Amino acid sequence: MKKVLLFILFSAFSVVYSQQSIENYLADAKKYDRYHRDELALQKYRLVLESSPQHLEALCGASINSVRIGNREINEEKKTDYFRDALTYAQKAISINPNHDEANFCMAAALGRKAESLGPKERLSMAKEIKKYADKCVSINPNHAGGHHIIGRWHHRFSNLSFFEKAAANTLFGGIPSEVSESKGLYHLKKATELKTDFIMYLYDYAVALADADKENDAIPVLKNALQKKAQTHDDPKYLEKCKSLLSDLE
Repeated sequence: MKKVLLFILFSAFSVVYSQQSIENYLADAKKYDRYHRDELALQKYRLVLESSPQHLEALCGASINSVRIGNREINEEKKTDYFRDALTYAQKAISINPNHDEANFCMAAALGRKAESLGPKERLSMAKEIKKYADKCVSINPNHAGGHHIIGRWHHRFSNLSFFEKAAANTLFGGIPSEVSESKGLYHLKKATELKTDFIMYLYDYAVALADADKENDAIPVLKNALQKKAQTHDDPKYLEKCKSLLSDLE
C-alpha cells in the first residue's frame, strides 16, 4: 500500500513539475520574443514542445522564429532546414486549431518563405495558398499586423510581376488573379505600419510599394519616419540601410 501511495505522490509531483517547467520555458520564450532574441526564443519554444507537442502557442512561436532565423541564414542548407521546420510547426498548429489567427499567419509566412526558394511557376502556384491563410488570419483578427503585411505584399508582388512571371501566371491561372489590386496592397501595407508603428521592415515595404505606384512624394515621409526608429531586430540595420538608399534615390 505504501508503495502505491508513493507512486501516486511521485506521479503527481512529476506532473506538477512538468507543468511548471512548461510555464517557465514559455515565459522565457515570450521574454526573448519581446527583445527579439530569436535563437533563444526558439530554443525555449522547442523545450515546451518536447514536453507538450500539441502546445499551440509554442508551435506558433517556434514557427515564426524559425522563419526569422532562416531568413537571415547565409548557409542555404541551414536556411532550407529552418523554413522546413517553420512549415512543419505551422501545419501542426493549423491541425490543432484552424481558426487561430497566429496559426494562419504562421502558415502564410512559412509558405511565403518556402515559395521564395522555388522557381517562378512553383512560386506563383503557391501564391493562392499564402493569401488564403493571410486572409483568414485577418478575418479572425482584423488588427493582426503581420497578416496585413503579407496581404499587402501579395498584392504589391502581383502588381509588379516580371515579364516571365506574367507569362507563368498566364499559364497557371489564365492570367493574374482578378483580385489583385495595387490600392489594396497599399491599404494593407499602411495598416501594418499603423498597427506596428516601430516595425522598420513594414515601413520600408510600404515605402517601396508607394514608390512603385508612382507615389514618391508619399514614400519620402514614410522613409524619413523609418530612419527615426531605433533598430530592435536583427534585420533592422539592413532595412535602415535600404531606407537610406531608397530615400536617396527618391529625393
